[in-house]
Formats: sequence, C-alpha cells, structure tokens
Amino acid sequence: MTLLPYLHTLDLNKDDKRLLREFVSPPPAREVSLIFHKSQLKMHNRDSNKGYRWTLQDKLFALSVFYHSRKAYSLLRKLFILPSKATLLRMLQQTNIYPGFTSQVFDALQRKVATFKDQDKLCVLVFDEMAIKTHLSYNKKGDCIEGFEDLGSLGHTQYVANHALAFMVRGLASKWKQCVGYFLSSGPIAGKTLVTLVHEAIDKLALIGLHVKCVICDQGSNNRNFMQTLCGVSVEQPYFTHNDQKVYALYDPPHLLKNIRNNFKRHGFMWNGKEIKWKYLSDFYYFDKESKIRLAPKLTDSHID
Repeated sequence: MTLLPYLHTLDLNKDDKRLLREFVSPPPAREVSLIFHKSQLKMHNRDSNKGYRWTLQDKLFALSVFYHSRKAYSLLRKLFILPSKATLLRMLQQTNIYPGFTSQVFDALQRKVATFKDQDKLCVLVFDEMAIKTHLSYNKKGDCIEGFEDLGSLGHTQYVANHALAFMVRGLASKWKQCVGYFLSSGPIAGKTLVTLVHEAIDKLALIGLHVKCVICDQGSNNRNFMQTLCGVSVEQPYFTHNDQKVYALYDPPHLLKNIRNNFKRHGFMWNGKEIKWKYLSDFYYFDKESKIRLAPKLTDSHID
C-alpha cells in the first residue's frame, strides 16, 4: 500500500486513470492471471525489429512485484518478459511529489480507507528526521529551484535544507502503512513547528476516516521538547489531547533498547543494592568463547565491541 497512492500523481489520460483505479482495487486473481498471460503472448509474438511497447497495465503489474521484492523481480525477468528497472523508474519520475502533506496521497488513501472495517481505521502516526546533504537543483518540470527549506503549508525560506522530516501512518489492528508527507528544513525542525505539523497530520487523517491513537518518534532533543514541554507528556500522563481525544505518545522501542544498552555499557545499573557492570558480561563472553561447549553460542564479538 505504500507505493500505490503516489501513482495517482501521474499525468495520465482518461483510459489510463481508469486502469489505475482498477489496479488499486484489483479484479479477481483469475482475471489478473489471464491479463498477464495475454500480455506475455503478445510480447512473444511481437515484431523482433521493434522494441517492447508496454501498456500502463503491464507497468503497474511489474511495479507492484518490483516494490515487494527487487530480487524476486530480477528472477521473474529471467522467466518472463517484463519491463526493465529503468522503465519502471522513469515511470515513477513522472510523479509530482513536493514537500508538505501530499493531497493526492490523501485522496488515494481515502478511497482505500472507505473499504476498511472500523478496527482497521485505528492507526498510529510515525515521524522521523534525518540529516541530508545540501544540494540545489533545477526542476525543469516545475520550473523551480529545489533544495531550500520547505515546510509545505507553513511556507519556505531562502535557507538551504540539510534535514528531512517524514510522516508515515500505520495500521494498529491490520498490517498497512503509508507515507503521507515530508518536509525539508535548515537544521532540525523546531519543537513548535513540529507541534503544528503533527496536529495538522492528525486533522487531515481524521477527515479521510482514520483515527490516530498514538504518535511515535525517536528521542531526538526536538522530539523530547515536543513531547514533554509542548505537549505535556509525562510518565503520569503519557498522552496529549487533540480535539478532546487522547493521543498517546511513545518513543520507538529500537531506540529505547539502544539507550538501555549504551547506559549499561557506560554506567551500569543498580539492582537490589548490587551493581551490575558491562564488564561482567564481557568477561563471561571471552571465557565462554574459549569453551568447547558454549553456554551462549549466539553471542558474538559484535555484541561486545
């Protein structure tokens, strides 16, 4: 589900848009199989002097397989006549995705949500930020210079962006996920700006029928400021309110586990008045490593060093 809504941003004619709607809500498997075999017969019987002429339906089918597994797609290309990787990437380059919450994605997601059961509409909003290289480039199609700070509906500045913030929504009771927008900033996004973007995302998701029950992020300083200072999240109150509804706030478990490991390694822990040191684990590992029959065979050098 992560890929398909972006295809609605393609510049397509009326017939191709109909095919795209059918692909997002596909016909029965037997019919899909029949269409695929007809396409293969057509390609095998083509004029060898001419290149392949792929239909949108062929590309969409290939793109769905390519998205799920590139290795599987490479294997299938040895058995069947399928579009090349370059062909699929050229198709994706036609999409119009700019910083901010993408309206086309929300429109496509709304059509999908309309088929959900009530429990499938319960979701979690995930956001994460990463450093990126500074780079300015000319977008010929949009006739604009890209690479400056751009916060979508909050406007853009003349500063060159070096951070990117992405928002994704995931199902709580069912397995689905979808990226709904991204933002470019010069330096980490400020906590106050983050508050505005999170509440805007929750509002937009509510308009299409999704209910955000939780937000998840890592423990960056701006995220902690967002959680604790600006939203008032604490151990006693692990949530903030949005339109009189509780939205629970969590730090993502992988980062929590990393922090536990790092604190264990640097400082150790106290348990029932006794100190637990990383040195005990290290000494055990090197002793166990030399034994013929190991007590912890899955421990390796990478766990210790």
